[in-house]
Amino acid sequence: MPKENKIKKIIYKDISWYKLEKPTETQLLKLKEKFNFHPLDIEDCMEKIQRPKLDIYHDYIFMGLHLPYWSEKENRLKTTEINVFLGKTFLITVSDYKILLLDELFYKAKQDPKKRARFFGRSTSRLFHFIFNQLILNINPLMREVGKKIDTIDRKVLQGKYKDVFEKISEMRRSLIVFDTIIKPQIPIFRKLESGRAGNLDTKNAQYWGNLVDRLQFIQEQIEDYLQILEGLAITNESLLSYKTNEIIKILTIFSVILLPLTLISGIYGMNIETLPLASSPSSFIVVSGLMLSIAVIMLLFFKYKKWL
Repeated sequence: MPKENKIKKIIYKDISWYKLEKPTETQLLKLKEKFNFHPLDIEDCMEKIQRPKLDIYHDYIFMGLHLPYWSEKENRLKTTEINVFLGKTFLITVSDYKILLLDELFYKAKQDPKKRARFFGRSTSRLFHFIFNQLILNINPLMREVGKKIDTIDRKVLQGKYKDVFEKISEMRRSLIVFDTIIKPQIPIFRKLESGRAGNLDTKNAQYWGNLVDRLQFIQEQIEDYLQILEGLAITNESLLSYKTNEIIKILTIFSVILLPLTLISGIYGMNIETLPLASSPSSFIVVSGLMLSIAVIMLLFFKYKKWL
């Protein structure tokens, strides 16, 4: 039987931060009984929710939030979920897997009294703002990595690696669309909190909720910019590929046109008709070959003059 992760806890003045990682049903039910949480919120913690959500009650707020991370193993963007119970005297974070930055913040708050005082501030809202703000800032390296991958695609477009570019653009588009579906739905959640519609919780931290809105909007704008760049690269790559294909078809067509009269002449002289000009002449092969070569050269010069070559 797998070992059950303990519920970790930090207390600062009258504020408590509980941190659960891969919680069991028993642990969640204990929290439900202690804080009188709604059963549907506990159910959301047990099952992965498809979209971020916000439920406001008279004595606490429940938020189901998503964070992006890059899976090197699968080479694509994936989502992790963090559920938050926010009351006047408690903050409970429930994650479906180990979030290293969250562990680091919890450890610093537990070990260092000065950092604990700075993290917790004067309310649970300030504590949550500090934590989630750090988690959002942690997305910036991921955005820079996405930018580097797009720069690599740009270079490959110029190098003419069409097939590889097509696959990379498709993969990056898919990742950015997933990224957008993670970030975009969370903006209305914090905008609603910024407006002061947070039940009986303190409404003096509107600027902090607004700060989270600004950060999420900035990330969303970056995602939209990257999608536009990828769209442009896809169009450029398709145009270059079409141009290369047309060039190949043009060259093949020119060779076909040059060979057409030569094929006609060789076909006529291959019928073994004695009345054909030069049919019985010992120099017929040289003359006919010279004629065919002259026709080919004249046609090549004509195509060159017309700038078709």
